[in-house]
Amino acid sequence: MKISRLLITVALTVVVLSAPIMTNAVTVPPDHASLLLGKINDYRTQNGLRKLEVDDTLKNLAIKHSMDMGMHKKLTHTSSDGTTFEQRMKKSGLKYTTAVENVASNKGYRDYAQVCFDSWKNSPPHKANMLNTEITHAGVALAQSSDGTMFATFDAMGLVGSAPKVVNKSSTKVELLQNQKKIFTVQIKNTTKKTILVNTIAVHQSGSGWLSVTPSKSYIASEKSISFIVTVSSGTQKSGIYKGKIRFTVGNELWDYWYELKIMTKTSSTASECDFSVIWDTKDKKPPVIELCSGDEGVCTFLISNNSATQTMTFTITSTFFETFKVIAPPYTVQSIEVTTPTFQQGDKQASWVLSVKADCDQSKQISFTTKQKSDCK
Repeated sequence: MKISRLLITVALTVVVLSAPIMTNAVTVPPDHASLLLGKINDYRTQNGLRKLEVDDTLKNLAIKHSMDMGMHKKLTHTSSDGTTFEQRMKKSGLKYTTAVENVASNKGYRDYAQVCFDSWKNSPPHKANMLNTEITHAGVALAQSSDGTMFATFDAMGLVGSAPKVVNKSSTKVELLQNQKKIFTVQIKNTTKKTILVNTIAVHQSGSGWLSVTPSKSYIASEKSISFIVTVSSGTQKSGIYKGKIRFTVGNELWDYWYELKIMTKTSSTASECDFSVIWDTKDKKPPVIELCSGDEGVCTFLISNNSATQTMTFTITSTFFETFKVIAPPYTVQSIEVTTPTFQQGDKQASWVLSVKADCDQSKQISFTTKQKSDCK
């Protein structure tokens, strides 16, 4: 099988030199491999990637290669018999879409797994291997040579039929002053015939804490949809450009929604005192058009976001078809408001309705929706 993308690089080597010992004895410590794979999987989880499963064939390949390096006291991707990593993978009989390998050596450290992981994390090509979005299975092994040097091997692959598909769904740029935020919604509809689980995570490429998503996971029934709330918040972070993404794991697909935040140098006191937004909770944020038959009522949902960093705000919602009511929103919160439409009357073709949302700071905003007759009413 042809390897679609093969990254073979040599890890940062931490070696304490000593006089050579003329013996080829090699030992395989029992716990270091599982600790090292655990650190790699924790790192992948922190970056919105799924954990790697242990593959016995890969594990045996890693053990043999670590022992071979230990026997010859040499850090290399090429075995002593001349076979390369690519050749070892082909001989294994595994069916894979991509394969990567990291190797490292160190001596004189008690926590070999941590030292090895840190060396790979601080090396861009090895970090890329650990965070490869296409790999699904791995084998890890460490072997100690007679002079005490530890040799580590991390072999990983994307198993055919198991590798997730990464889909870039959108890219959004946001400009904010300090102590401002902006709310977005991402609506996901389950078009399958069974209930699905959607997991979410915010991944920061720069900065931290400015990008978040709720809920962190949700089950969606067949033919139903749910809106996830994405918050971009400047807070008190320094001016500059920050990049990150919200990753949705949906079955075997990873959906990435990218965000870029530009924070301006000037702070905004008025924005923090009375800054709010009102949007429809629809896929395109446009006013909904609700189709009804005579005597029916519909339901639509909109979101009120209090973007103030310090002020709790009270909102008064009014319209001609329901009694006025109030909603209280603490700083940096989003309130979901569900509205029942007027009963659709026989003979009506289409009607537009306006809602007014007024904050206690005397600013107000309006949104509207439309009801219209269904084409298949009996």
